[in-house]
Amino acid sequence: MKISKLLKGIYPIILSVIILYFLYRVINPQDLLSSFKTINIKLILIAIAFFFFIKLINTFRYGNVYKIKPSSKLYSLLCYSNMMLSIIPFRLGELSYIHGFKKHFNKPYEESTQKLVLIRFADYLVVYLLLLI
Repeated sequence: MKISKLLKGIYPIILSVIILYFLYRVINPQDLLSSFKTINIKLILIAIAFFFFIKLINTFRYGNVYKIKPSSKLYSLLCYSNMMLSIIPFRLGELSYIHGFKKHFNKPYEESTQKLVLIRFADYLVVYLLLLI
């Protein structure tokens, strides 16, 4: 195994440790433990199930729009990009979708951007329609 591949795999772990360190500095461990005791585990499991179900639907939706066969690779890219969307401010995490489609599926940046805008526009229309209902 090349050193560069090994280091590339370590970056997410290092980022996670740094984030956990800063969280640990501002959170009282006793408060954290008492919060965990009050959590309803059924609600957590339902939320996890919904997340995976929504990502599965998104895998088929993105596969259809981008003309890619739905796969675990596409599913993983969507989960990773969703995480980046949550971490990076000002919706700049959307760039991880565009970069991922270029890197993993060899889709041109222009095509990826156009189709992502189309998907986001459809998402906003559905959300506004649900709000009106």
